[in-house]
Amino acid sequence: MIDSLDQHLHKTGLLPPNASIILAVSGGVDSVVLLDLLSQLQASYGWGIAVAHLDHKVRPSSEDDAALVARLANKYGYKYYLGQLDGGETREAALRRARYDFLESIRQGHPADWIVTAHHRDDRIETSVFNTIRGADRYGMTALKPIRGNIVRPLLPFAKGNLIAHAHAHDLEFIEDSTNTDIAYSRNLVRHELLPHATTYDPSFQTGYLGCLDNLDRLNDDIERGLDEVLRLLSIPNPASNKAGELAVDRRGFLKLSPLVQLNLIVHIARQLAPGIGLSDKNLAAVQLFVGQAKTGSSKALSGGFTVRRDYGRFVFSAAPQQVSEEDQIKQGQTLPLHPGELQEFGAYSLGVNTKPSAAMTAEAWLAPQPLYVRNWHKGDRMYPIGLGGSKKLQDIFGDRKIPRQDRVDWPVVVTARNEVVWLPGLAVDSRFVTEPEEDNYHVICEVV
Repeated sequence: MIDSLDQHLHKTGLLPPNASIILAVSGGVDSVVLLDLLSQLQASYGWGIAVAHLDHKVRPSSEDDAALVARLANKYGYKYYLGQLDGGETREAALRRARYDFLESIRQGHPADWIVTAHHRDDRIETSVFNTIRGADRYGMTALKPIRGNIVRPLLPFAKGNLIAHAHAHDLEFIEDSTNTDIAYSRNLVRHELLPHATTYDPSFQTGYLGCLDNLDRLNDDIERGLDEVLRLLSIPNPASNKAGELAVDRRGFLKLSPLVQLNLIVHIARQLAPGIGLSDKNLAAVQLFVGQAKTGSSKALSGGFTVRRDYGRFVFSAAPQQVSEEDQIKQGQTLPLHPGELQEFGAYSLGVNTKPSAAMTAEAWLAPQPLYVRNWHKGDRMYPIGLGGSKKLQDIFGDRKIPRQDRVDWPVVVTARNEVVWLPGLAVDSRFVTEPEEDNYHVICEVV
């Protein structure tokens, strides 16, 4: 399989030589095999590889997954990034969104060129069928592409069976997520019930369906090129009111288009202004009704901050920047290990273990030796501050010390491998973990960068 992947990468140029890569590893067979394959090819391509894992905290055994990925990263000699959610979210779509948000934050902070995931041929079919059942349009049916933005999927031509065979042939250690067989999750229902039945009725179903997806991909490309040309002809260059995130088109020319082309052009514009906005059929019908009746100065706001207004002889489409709530910012936060003798950058802070103090130091603490991590504050976090005699929410500690809400989101929180808060730099030390300033204990510091 290594030769086939090498040929695929040479042919497509998906992962250029010397690229910096954040490899998403869940601990399952797919991502573990991808990690092994890329490691074997690394010498010839010169990639810089780091490993990232997001612990959703949905299963009690999820810590085992994180521990396995940590061992694998260490085995191959790669830097390891660990992210953690609070376990309160179980919806598939929300978890997937959180996972990609986490990976993107790591990519930007590392920094790296690409996020690489282990989606394979079976995932491509499964995603297409799943999205079609949910009423997806032609974009949704072909959503899983080899490259989208900063995300690269080099295994799409390979079947799941190939990956499993490679794992067993090379005695690779992986974990089978128990939730992958739970058909209460709609995607698992497609995977374990619908697709096996389709193959039973038609043994060549997968080959035929993949051929249809390839044709639809090519058709989508042709449609997009046509819509680009229509938009070029209708766009009003540099109107006086034009701003970033806006696009103006000639009203009369737009209304001459057939209703079907109008709808496709609206979606095309929305995808340009706000990728991933996902306008529903109801949204599109509302826009189409509006443009046919709109008076000068009127506007129509849709989901995701997408808006269309009429300014005399033009329609102006715009997309407001998406505001991320404080809670979402917290959930998207990353968890990074603190290694003795090294400084770990964390936003505007730098933390170190067994590191000498400096003049810029913000805070210090002596803690019992054990694996330590730094992450963002999670709502509901508690600790046992020295002198209190009980526990207290970090939210209340922030409030008592008059820490502004916008500063709490980025404040470093030092935790154990069990996610217990041991230190809130500059504010509180947990009485259960504090120790004496002796040579064998950990001296932990936090500085403003």
